[in-house]
Amino acid sequence: MVDIIAIVAKALESISLKGITVVQGWYDENINDTHITFCELSDRSNNISDDLEEDIAHTIQIDIWSKKDEWKLKKEVKKLMLNNDFGYIDGADFFETEDKIYHKALRFSYLEEVC
Repeated sequence: MVDIIAIVAKALESISLKGITVVQGWYDENINDTHITFCELSDRSNNISDDLEEDIAHTIQIDIWSKKDEWKLKKEVKKLMLNNDFGYIDGADFFETEDKIYHKALRFSYLEEVC
């Protein structure tokens, strides 16, 4: 079984190298700069034959949190993930009124071959 968290972190490594915090988890109100969080939403058997799991479909969510509308960063994240064998599922842009922060949520799929 692959370490999907490590695969996502590696895919986003170039963003980390620019000084943008990229962490597994959820929004951290103590980080005042733009930051990215990610988590695995689900993993499920995708194909089973002869009672053996052939592959696993992972669903990943990546969230961008910022005081400004980071649409260029969203495009960069999407490009990096697609270049690292992830499929784009969907995305949404929000403005969190309580925290006064822009929130861009992106969902991706990753197919892990088991046998």
